[in-house]
Amino acid sequence: MNSKKLKLNLNKANRVTEQFTKKISSGLLKSKFDINTPLMISASGGSDSTALLLGLKLLNKDFNNLTVIHVNHKLRDIESEEDALFLKKLCDSLEIPLLIKNEPVPCIKTDSLSNLEERLSHIRYDIFAKSATDSGIDTIATGHTMDDNSESVLLNITRGTSLRGISGIRRIKKLKQHGKIPPIKIIRPMLQIDKKEIKQFLKEMKLNYRTDSTNIDISYSRNRIRHVVIPELEQLNPKLKYSIYKLSQNANSQLSKQLPLINKLWNSDFIIRTKEKIVLDKRIFNILPSETIHMLFIKAGKFISSEDSIYSEHIKMISKLLKTSKYTKLEFSEGLIIENYRYKLVFKNNHLEEINPFPKILNSKALKIPGKVQLTENHSIQAKMHNSPINLSKGFQMETFLDLSKVKEPLFIRTKKPGDKIRLLGMSGHKSLNHLMIDRKIPLIWRKNIPVIEKDEKIVWVVGFPPADWAKITENTRKIVNLKYLINNINESPVF
Repeated sequence: MNSKKLKLNLNKANRVTEQFTKKISSGLLKSKFDINTPLMISASGGSDSTALLLGLKLLNKDFNNLTVIHVNHKLRDIESEEDALFLKKLCDSLEIPLLIKNEPVPCIKTDSLSNLEERLSHIRYDIFAKSATDSGIDTIATGHTMDDNSESVLLNITRGTSLRGISGIRRIKKLKQHGKIPPIKIIRPMLQIDKKEIKQFLKEMKLNYRTDSTNIDISYSRNRIRHVVIPELEQLNPKLKYSIYKLSQNANSQLSKQLPLINKLWNSDFIIRTKEKIVLDKRIFNILPSETIHMLFIKAGKFISSEDSIYSEHIKMISKLLKTSKYTKLEFSEGLIIENYRYKLVFKNNHLEEINPFPKILNSKALKIPGKVQLTENHSIQAKMHNSPINLSKGFQMETFLDLSKVKEPLFIRTKKPGDKIRLLGMSGHKSLNHLMIDRKIPLIWRKNIPVIEKDEKIVWVVGFPPADWAKITENTRKIVNLKYLINNINESPVF
């Protein structure tokens, strides 16, 4: 690449430059960003980020609060090195600090939802967040344009999208902290500017830019939309990109109207949140419109993975789970796992080390009344005398109440055996434990470990179910015993 120093006239003012900088200024205003505060600019050397960098410098001539960051993935050999060299010359001429981060990655060609471009974007955002924080900056500006928004919307439509997909690229994107990656805010000041205006501005400023040779490869879906689909559609509507931009704004407006309901649901009893897991009560989905349900899925996925890890194809897969009570496990990108149970839908991180609700019990163990048996470090069964009114829990029952005169000690704790049957409270006949667990949709991996409490080889209680009918409390009961299955000394029910 020519080593001649770049010379730029930052005082050049005409209709083209004034209109362009005015749109950048408007974009900053819509991004709720004050031009006087520090800002880091993501630059690749291409036309979009180069125009953004130069436009911000024109607006910011009197301030020294801009920093440029460039991530070199070294995917295009000498071309990648020349991109970095071009940006160094440009930033030197503009007297703007430049950070170059070398982050080589394997070049794997794929066109799936988790394609190479998407994965590299996530890597770059993590680098941006760390670099900006180290520099005392909390906002990154990227060069996304009206063209990028059009491509994203059309790509989402081809995948089968929801209102969120039609809303396109967000002007403001707040990335939460995850692991050692700090939080950061991403803004897109050029979403209302198209490629034609950008190239016209750069031509007026007599500034060249770098071209990524991979952008013409139409075997990638986005490139095919950019070079084939959009030009064809523009034959029908020359203002196609602007029309899609307005459509995105309308979709965003509709999404905003649903936010109060989403936030109310998010903080309701129907959703249980911990740092690495969210449990959704499936019953609430029976009364919600599909768009609201989809937004909850997206919000839950982002809460767990800190990224937009759920797309329209995923939403279809998750929505199917609402129609079945069968245990199902889905694994998505960004470490997101979704598990379906009879009444619950669980979003969790794949690094979450959960305690198995039912560990293996090797030998039968005696339980005194009152008394407590420690099955493992985290699991125990407790027997206590009970005198207050009884409130039986619903769903999977982690405790039960029995007539003490019928279940005098010793009781024994074991797991189920072949041929085990029980007549549950209120049932007309006996039923095998296998069929009871199948009916309850208890995951197969847990069925063999669920504790069974017996007296004289007669089953008194199976954890998760009502007691045996023969041991039930009646009006003649004088003493009541309460049995509880505890995980970390809490009798909270497993999600199913």
